[in-house]
Amino acid sequence: MNTYILWIERDCVKWFHIEREGTKERVLHRREIRHHTSNAPENLKNTDKFFHKVAESIQGAEEILLVGPSLGKEHFRDYLEKHRGFGLAGKVVGILTLGPHTDNQILARSREFFRYYDVFGESPSRDKPRKAETEGTGTSTSPVDS
Repeated sequence: MNTYILWIERDCVKWFHIEREGTKERVLHRREIRHHTSNAPENLKNTDKFFHKVAESIQGAEEILLVGPSLGKEHFRDYLEKHRGFGLAGKVVGILTLGPHTDNQILARSREFFRYYDVFGESPSRDKPRKAETEGTGTSTSPVDS
């Protein structure tokens, strides 16, 4: 199992790497100066650099769940689709919009999500397609979103 849960905010990404031995956690902060206008070309370049660092750090992921409070998670998914060289766009199994959560709450909600998709279940079956794969979108909303 090589699963990543990415909590994405405006200037920070926290990811949890779920392995059989346990969970590893990392945080990456944006360090560059942000300009006052959101459409400034410098902001777009800086965002691409930031997302590039994140994508490089999760190479080899089998499943990626994007979570967070705002649109950053959708922007990162769009970045992965635009930059297919990473081969990660098809690994995004879902997107959850969550308000402020502690690390333990993020992990608990993520486990609920993956349990729903038969990843953390007692006998996960890799042969049967999960709902997100059968819908053809690569993303899905589960009952834990409501």
